[in-house]
Amino acid sequence: MAKRRFEHRESGRAEPSPEAEKTELQEATERALLVLSGERGYTRTTVAEVLRRSGSNRTRFYSTWTSKEDCFGSAYAAAAEPLAARLLAACDAASDWGTGVAAALTELGRFTAREPSLAAGLLGEVRVAGGTAPARREELVERLARAIDRGRGNSLVSPPPYTARFLVEAIEATAIRSLAMGQPLDEVLPDLLFLAYAYYRGLPEARQAVRRFSVARR
Repeated sequence: MAKRRFEHRESGRAEPSPEAEKTELQEATERALLVLSGERGYTRTTVAEVLRRSGSNRTRFYSTWTSKEDCFGSAYAAAAEPLAARLLAACDAASDWGTGVAAALTELGRFTAREPSLAAGLLGEVRVAGGTAPARREELVERLARAIDRGRGNSLVSPPPYTARFLVEAIEATAIRSLAMGQPLDEVLPDLLFLAYAYYRGLPEARQAVRRFSVARR
C-alpha cells in the first residue's frame, strides 16, 4: 500500500504526513546544495549554508547522508536523471535524427534558462564533488552519446567511434561556459547543432539544418 502523504486531523484539514515532510525536506536540502554549488562552487559551499537555505538541521542532514559529498551524489542523481530523460524523450519523439538533436538542444536551453544556478551546480560541479556523482554522470553521458550516434545509420560520412561522446562533452562544456558567463545557451544552440550535423551529415546539410533551426525559432 502506498504511504499517505497527508494525514487528516480532527479539524478536517489535511496536514502533511511525517513521511511527506521528511521527503520534502530532503529534496529541499539536495536542491539547496546544487544551487549553492552553482552560485559559489562546491568546495566553497558548507553544510551550514545548505541547512540555512533549506531550513533543515544537522541532525536531519546526517541521519540521511554521511557527508556533503554523499548528499551531492544523491542530489545529482535526483536532478540529472530527469533531465537526461527529457533530453532522450525529445530525441525519441522527433521524426528524424536531426530534428531530435535540435529538440534535445532546445530542451537543454530551456532548462539552463529556467534554473541557471541549479544547472551550473549540476553540470559544472559534478567532477569537483567526487563520490558517486562522477560515475553517475558517466552513465548518463554514455546514454546520451548512444542517442546521438543513431545518426550514424543513414550517414553519408563516417564519423570516428568517439564522435558522439565528443559531442556530448562539447555540449556540456558549452553549457557550463555559457552559465559562467551569464550568456543564454540559446545563443549558441545553432553552433552546437551545426557541429552535430557536420560530423554526421557533412557541411552542406549542417548549413541547411542551422537555417531551418533558426527560422523555426523566430
